[in-house]
Amino acid sequence: MVRWVREHAVERLVPVAGEGARCRKCAALLADDAVHCIKCGLRLARAQRYAPGKAPWELAPTGQEADLAKSHELWDLLEASWEPAQIAAFVDFVKARDLLNHGIRKFQFRLVDHPGDALALGALASLAEGLQKRMVVATSQAEASAQSDAAEVFRLRKKLLVVSFAFWGSILLLFSALLWSNC
Repeated sequence: MVRWVREHAVERLVPVAGEGARCRKCAALLADDAVHCIKCGLRLARAQRYAPGKAPWELAPTGQEADLAKSHELWDLLEASWEPAQIAAFVDFVKARDLLNHGIRKFQFRLVDHPGDALALGALASLAEGLQKRMVVATSQAEASAQSDAAEVFRLRKKLLVVSFAFWGSILLLFSALLWSNC
């Protein structure tokens, strides 16, 4: 099952071969009349407003500007020679600096120009695995947070129920006392 998920994830990241316009974000092949990218949902008219390299998905996360610049340098060296050692260095760098989306986009656009490139596919698989690990961690953290929140909600409901019973019980006692005093 895990192997199937990994293969399926990589398969979804590999851009479809063909000629035509490509999504600037995910390298998906676009239909001539497309308004949105069918793969990532990017609104194409809005994406055209950004200069190359200035789109939000191309910018470095806050505080990682130097890491992104270094990854661009590594990519330029990689494209010059396209050797396995430099591919590994780039992949290791983007994994270590949590720039997985950036690395995946680089290899997606490489595969548009060089479909079936085994080295690019292997690197893309490695980055996809890193992305999946990040998603597993995020899912685990979300589940732990949800369980913690559920426990707090249960305690709060219990307190509210006790307060509600106390309130209505005291109202009932007051009402009973008024009835008994009038009789």
